Amino acid sequence: MRYDLKVTLETPVCVSASGRSVGGFESLSYIPGRVFWGVAGTRAYGEAHADAFRLFQRGDVRFFDAVPSHLGQRTFPTPQSWHREKYGAQRVYDLCVPSAEPGERPESQPKVLEANALTPDGLIVKAGSERALKTSIDPTGRARDGLLFSMSAIPAGTVLHTRLEGAEADLQLVMRWLTGGSIHVGRSRSAEFGHVRVERLAEPAPDLAPGAAAATKRLAFLCLSRVALRDPATGQPTLLPTADAFGIAQPNWVFNERLSFVRTTRYAPFSGKLQRPDLERHVLERGSVVVFTGDAPESPEAVRARLAGGVGLYRNQGLGDVSVAPEWLTARIPKAPTEVVRTATRTTPPSDALFAWASAERDVRAAARTAVEWAEEKARSLARHQLPPAQWGRVRTLAREARIRGDGQWLKRQLDELMRADTPLDRPDDPAKKRVDDRTRQQKSTVGSRLWASARPELLSLFPEASPEKAAEWTAMPERIEMLASRAMRSGTESQREGGR
Repeated sequence: MRYDLKVTLETPVCVSASGRSVGGFESLSYIPGRVFWGVAGTRAYGEAHADAFRLFQRGDVRFFDAVPSHLGQRTFPTPQSWHREKYGAQRVYDLCVPSAEPGERPESQPKVLEANALTPDGLIVKAGSERALKTSIDPTGRARDGLLFSMSAIPAGTVLHTRLEGAEADLQLVMRWLTGGSIHVGRSRSAEFGHVRVERLAEPAPDLAPGAAAATKRLAFLCLSRVALRDPATGQPTLLPTADAFGIAQPNWVFNERLSFVRTTRYAPFSGKLQRPDLERHVLERGSVVVFTGDAPESPEAVRARLAGGVGLYRNQGLGDVSVAPEWLTARIPKAPTEVVRTATRTTPPSDALFAWASAERDVRAAARTAVEWAEEKARSLARHQLPPAQWGRVRTLAREARIRGDGQWLKRQLDELMRADTPLDRPDDPAKKRVDDRTRQQKSTVGSRLWASARPELLSLFPEASPEKAAEWTAMPERIEMLASRAMRSGTESQREGGR
């Protein structure tokens, strides 16, 4: 029995690609099946369930990797045998297919097709990644001095696909431990990372289309997950695939190194129960292409039946998932993937009071930042008119009064009257100013009027059109003009100081 599941990331998720504890952490682009195996197993043992050992240690239920999905389709790793010419056309070549025909091999240096994950119909899907800067915590719970580290994560809103295999009753039991609310996975769960929601899909996601069913002397396997092999003679981990391990019953079949494209890695998963790393695992990476050839024909259908439970070790934790002779590995020139889509989508925001307050604060800060940027930009633009700080001070005084009145229209009228060409710079009835003779006053008035007249059209053009739709902008204009005048006054004062040195 098979259950297809949808995994929605409510917060970013970081599943470390390595087990190191210092430095930057690179996250996998998928969630390994052992993560869900561990979550369900922890809850089962916490309830002291009688079937916990059978389900999780004996492996009666198989947990698969959660991989990016798109519109209900799960994705598959790009075969490592798919190559393109490093310089030249974008044509795709499958180098695991033997061929001697001209034009069926790259003419220049080939490179691996870095297409991330693909849907069965060849659509490129990228889960994306985001980075965060964290502070290391000491055993007392305090931040360590001077020890910061960065970590990448799969962004919130990403939708993944996974599945479970086992008996119907066992799957229903496991679903009780995986659903019914958010579960926490990955690193930094105390820092609001790792919240995911698991739901069962009504319809199973399509698998890779199989190739020809006729018996053949060459079989290609695509590793859909990591594969851990064991040497049958010594019992030790091995990275050399054998025909027996991949379900080939015909004798004299051998691993074809020339046509295979294998990447390997090693890692030690962290055991939350033991609070230390588990045994190190040596595995074939996802996307590896393993090819076997022999003298006697072998039926792909028979091999698929033998490998229904997977290949190698740790199959209950997501390893050992392979596709036998898929259609992708039968064409010398596969269909080139072209379109790229992202899996991250917006999630439904929380409705609690804290989130509402944080959202309001974000909007206020964003509006303030926008206003500051607007004021600085307009101040730089109006600087060419060379208005002295005293004139900008009068603009700021009017803007402050307009803020109290809450009337942007009043501010525009006052500025229009103030900045007309016949308005003098100094008012004779101002008792705070020192007495000057008529000739000096007339000179200053002439210069001030000329500066007002040059800046007046541009300053008045900052106001929006008078319409009901622009009411909010009119309300914000007094504060913006005040901020603009303050920036211009500061710039003018600094210019005068520099000029007097």
